[in-house]
Amino acid sequence: VEARRRLVGQQQGRPRRERARHGDACALARRETRHRHVEPVGEADRVAHLARSGWVADAPHEQPQLDVLARAEERLDAWLKIHCPRAAAAYPIAAMRNLRERVAAENPHLSHDFTAQRCLSLRHALIPHGYGEAHVDAAFAEYYAARNEVDCYADVLPALERLAARYPLVSLSNGNADLRRIGLDRFFRFSVSARDCGVGKPAPAIFHAAGAGLNLPTHAVLHVGDDAELDVAGAHAADLRSAWI
Repeated sequence: VEARRRLVGQQQGRPRRERARHGDACALARRETRHRHVEPVGEADRVAHLARSGWVADAPHEQPQLDVLARAEERLDAWLKIHCPRAAAAYPIAAMRNLRERVAAENPHLSHDFTAQRCLSLRHALIPHGYGEAHVDAAFAEYYAARNEVDCYADVLPALERLAARYPLVSLSNGNADLRRIGLDRFFRFSVSARDCGVGKPAPAIFHAAGAGLNLPTHAVLHVGDDAELDVAGAHAADLRSAWI
C-alpha cells in the first residue's frame, strides 16, 4: 500500500497518457526484476505472458462501480416511493446508504455477504413502517436488477474473447454481481464469490477455492485485480501470482 502511495505521488501532475505509459513501464520493470528476463511488450506477447496455465480475474472491469451502485440506489428509491412511500420518506437515498453502512458495521459476520447486508438493511427500513417480507424481497429484486445493468468498457469483450479462447478463466469477487445477468458468464469456467466461499479477499481460502476448481496448484494461477491489498497482497499470501491493473 505504501508503494502504491509513492507511485501515485510520483505520477501526480503527469498528463494522463504519460501516466499510463509510466504505469506500464513500472509494471514491466517490476516483473522483469522478479523473473530476471525482459518481457515482450507487444499486445499479443503481453497477453500470452499473462497466464501459462490458468487465470483468475477480479470481477471484470465495468463502468466505474460507484456509477452502477448509484444507479441501483436511484432505482430502489424510485420503487420505494411508489410501493413503500412511508419507508421512502424516512429513508431517502443518503439515509438508506447510511443505514446500510450501519448494518454492515453492526454485523461483521456478514462482511463477506453484500446480499445479506442489503436485505437486512431493507428489513430495518421497511418492517417498522408496516411493510412485510414480500416488500423486502421485491425491493431487493428491484435494486439487484439495476445493480447488474453494467455497461462494459469497449475493450472488455474483445479482451475476454481472446483470453477465454486460450486460458481457463475464473471470476473471483467480494461483491454480489451476477455474471449471467450481466452477460459475461460465457467467458468463465465458473465464478467464486465471497458469499459462497464464506470469506472474502484477501483471505487465502477464496483464492484456494479458485485454484481447486481449476484443478491447478495455486502457483500456476494468475490473479488479476485492481486493489493492492485485496488482490495483490491477498493473492501473494495465497501463493498465487498477481497482476495489478
